Amino acid sequence: MEKNSRIARTARSFGAQRVNAGLTGLAAIFLIVVTAAAGVRSSRPAPKVDPKVETLAVLGVAPSSGTDATLDKTIAVQQRLPRASAGR
Repeated sequence: MEKNSRIARTARSFGAQRVNAGLTGLAAIFLIVVTAAAGVRSSRPAPKVDPKVETLAVLGVAPSSGTDATLDKTIAVQQRLPRASAGR
């Protein structure tokens, strides 16, 4: 009976060591990830955007006002453009 209890204690001890090693490994990986994330973070502040500069206008793109007159002009211009034939 003493032999069985010694084996049981050894098995519990081995299981406790495995749990301890697993938790230590998890803690180490957590610290590595946190350290890497802190190192990757940009130390430069975000660039300030001047609200007076209209970037769409600089690119030559204007937002639609949604008026029918503008839409009618766009359709008229598109109808005047020559269309490329699909076969060529």
